[in-house]
Order: sequence, then structure tokens, then C-alpha cells
Amino acid sequence: PPTSFDYAISTKTLPLGGVYLADSLMNDGYSVAILDDTMENIKKGLKNMVSEKTIALGISSLSGAQLSNAISIAKFLKANYPQKPIIWGGAHATALPKQTLESELVDLVVWGEGEKSLPQLLKGIQTNSDLSKIRGVGYKIKGKAIITERSNYTEIEDKVFTLPYHLLKMDNYARKLSMGLNRCFFTYTSRGCPFKCKFCSNSSSIWPNTKMRYHSIDNIVNDIRTLITQYGADGITFG
Repeated sequence: PPTSFDYAISTKTLPLGGVYLADSLMNDGYSVAILDDTMENIKKGLKNMVSEKTIALGISSLSGAQLSNAISIAKFLKANYPQKPIIWGGAHATALPKQTLESELVDLVVWGEGEKSLPQLLKGIQTNSDLSKIRGVGYKIKGKAIITERSNYTEIEDKVFTLPYHLLKMDNYARKLSMGLNRCFFTYTSRGCPFKCKFCSNSSSIWPNTKMRYHSIDNIVNDIRTLITQYGADGITFG
């Protein structure tokens, strides 16, 4: 969902968390769609994309305005696709997995980094199998929220990712900067943060994301090359 109440003025940063999850799911043979747009366009997109074959619907959210928008989308999903489970993830669900799962608008949660947990959870949904052995998820039994053991960090140091940017409308994320750049894109070179600011989900005691991990030089170069050659980047912002 949008990070503000007015998508037109919100900062359009590449939703790389969703892109990395999509990469993991596609490597496991799943078909994926990412909707990152205005509230109206997200709802239109859902009507065009959700089908009988859809296994689940996912929402990733921070707190604040994005959470309010996420709740609005979840209500829309419950009203229009009541048979499709809604999986919540992202910073809010990671910091408060049990509280998130207790909502009637949430069927399942993935907390922490979900590249391993989410494909396993979808397989569990498909086969109606026991979810208790999947790390980093939450589910309900007779209305009771159950949170499994936290998942491990995703291994990124020795891997070269080929991210599915084609799932996004990349022109929406090309930033113009006063230094003369017309198509500047953002990319991750690391994960984690050594600080524990109280206002941030990073201060969570159940998912202390304070361990710094770095992408390989090969991965960073490959990502920059992709953004330049396929999407016309003339500048890169590192994060």
C-alpha cells in the first residue's frame, strides 16, 4: 500500500522487499504479481489479477499512514475474495507478529525475512499441511494466534540475484535530480542496521535486525548493469 494518504506526493522508492520475495517465489515455480500504486489502482489491479488459481494475497506494511492504507486494502480483500487467505508481512508484522495476527483482517503472517518462509507457507496452504515446522510464520487454530520460531537471516553474501523488475512499472520509480539526472534508481547493497532507534521496528526484541550483511560486489555490479541497460538508469542511489 502507499506510504502516504496521497500516492501522488509520496516518495516512490522501488519496493525491493517485494521484489526479493517475488524472486524467491518465482524460483520455486510460483506466478507473482506486485501492486504498488494508488489505492484505487491497487483495487482495479486486484480485480484484473485475482483468479481461481490465486493461492493467497499478501500485504506488506510499515506503521503510520501505510498501515491505515493496508487495513483499507485488507477490508477490500475480505469483502471481495473471502476464500483467499491474506498474508501480512513487513516491518509492522515483524515487530508485532502476534498483535497483527489477532486482527480479523489477517489470516497468516510472515515475520522477519521471508524469502524462505513464504514459499514454504504457500506450499503448506496448497497441501493443507502442518505449518508449525515453518520458521518465521504465524497462523490461527480455532481463533488462537500461533507464532513459530523466528527464521534465519537470508544468505545474501555469496549470491547474485536476477531481480524481476519487469513486475513493476519502472518508469514510476525513475527520479529526476537537480544534479542533472533524469532516471535515478535505488538499490540495496546491504541488509540490517547497527542502530536500535525506539521508533523503528529494528528495536524489536524478537527480530533484532542489527546484524549488518553485505551483498557481493558481483551482485551489486549485476544489479547496476541491469538498471542501466534494461531500464535506462543514469544514476544509482545506494542503500
